Amino acid sequence: MWVRADIAQPSVDDQMALYGDASCADVAAHLKNLGVSRGTMKRGADGPLNLATGTTPENLPNVDKVLDLTSVGDSFNAGFFGRGYMPPGRH
Repeated sequence: MWVRADIAQPSVDDQMALYGDASCADVAAHLKNLGVSRGTMKRGADGPLNLATGTTPENLPNVDKVLDLTSVGDSFNAGFFGRGYMPPGRH
């Protein structure tokens, strides 16, 4: 499915389970090779990875326990796109 996308919002755990990638770096390389040029990879307590730059946002608060709550991912995605991370001409 990623071959048809230029923006991705995957979770590292799902990608590793589905495609057999061994690490976060392998997942990022796999997505890049398929043409994904921007987005974020959700990595739980490690925070999101910017797929365009390979960086993690600075000053993220530490959390003791990561919770999986309904709609948290949707809220994250809305914030990502709402902050202007859509490519030009795609708004």
